[in-house]
Amino acid sequence: NGSGDRIVFISDCHGSPDVWIMNSDGTERKPLYKGAGEEHDPLFLSGDDTVAFISVSEETEGESPGRFSLLSVDVDGKDVQNLMPEKYRYKQLFMAHLERLAPHNYVYFQGRFLDDGRRSPYVVLTVDLEKQKVRQMAIRGVDILDPVLR
Repeated sequence: NGSGDRIVFISDCHGSPDVWIMNSDGTERKPLYKGAGEEHDPLFLSGDDTVAFISVSEETEGESPGRFSLLSVDVDGKDVQNLMPEKYRYKQLFMAHLERLAPHNYVYFQGRFLDDGRRSPYVVLTVDLEKQKVRQMAIRGVDILDPVLR
């Protein structure tokens, strides 16, 4: 977090990758979120009292990918929310490399739409957490990998 007194991280000590938090000296370690699948890329949002992360539900049929979601939870492990606007929540969307664009209330990540069995190029998607708007940045036919925005 901004003050450096807490660390948010992923641990699989209970069998699957889940979101945890602890003090920077290693004390008061506790799980924040345990989903049915895997969680990754946790980060503190502005105010340091909320953690955003990517959650991947388990595959349900054959070769289909799991369902990716952008979620948040408060540092007490309560009040879990889906941060993606409604129209994006049910799309087949791969998400990775979640980052916060400071000082704004935006997050961004590398993504790839997987609808209809076709794979689009990797793009950068930004999410305005206040306005619930998604913006897609892409170059036609070119993958954008490991983005860093400033």
